[in-house]
Amino acid sequence: MDDIKLLTKGREHDVYSIHYSSNGFYDGGALAPAICCISLVNFSTHELHSFALHNYIFTEKCIVDAQKRLLCEFSEFIKNLNNPIYIHWNMYSLEYGFKSLITSCENFGIYDLSFNEADSYNLADKIEGSLFGAFEDYGYLSPAFLSGKEELACFDKRSYNLVKCSTDAKAIGIMALFKKLMKNEITPEILY
Repeated sequence: MDDIKLLTKGREHDVYSIHYSSNGFYDGGALAPAICCISLVNFSTHELHSFALHNYIFTEKCIVDAQKRLLCEFSEFIKNLNNPIYIHWNMYSLEYGFKSLITSCENFGIYDLSFNEADSYNLADKIEGSLFGAFEDYGYLSPAFLSGKEELACFDKRSYNLVKCSTDAKAIGIMALFKKLMKNEITPEILY
């Protein structure tokens, strides 16, 4: 607990929760799954920043162009942040996380996206169980939440707005969990 308080002290305006959805898991190859939505929430302002196919699909010629624009705008947003601290749920893995987002950008010729793992905080290291379980245990269930399988089904049906709403709600929920952790409202038996 003290480690995150030290990391964020005086930098609360640079703290963002982050969550994203895609059409599958990354297998470490040259091509990453298609990104459907990336959502970030600022700790201090509570402002939601959402980069979603739903926002671009009507202005671009095809889904590939929409995804490229999504990733370009996301990359520009990240580059303009001042040494951000990312609060996330298990985004260190090869199958899901920062590496997959970087590879997705590289697939579109965007080579300047990077994340500093030293300035990120994995809530799954402090809260036992699944993300859904944590939301349930600490009173943050949203009707917008979709399971991973449901998000994939919505992506396949081109119901991108439903995936966006789910991803946004999860980013908001991750920030809510983080704030509970900061206030010592996460019960000790859940911590390990």
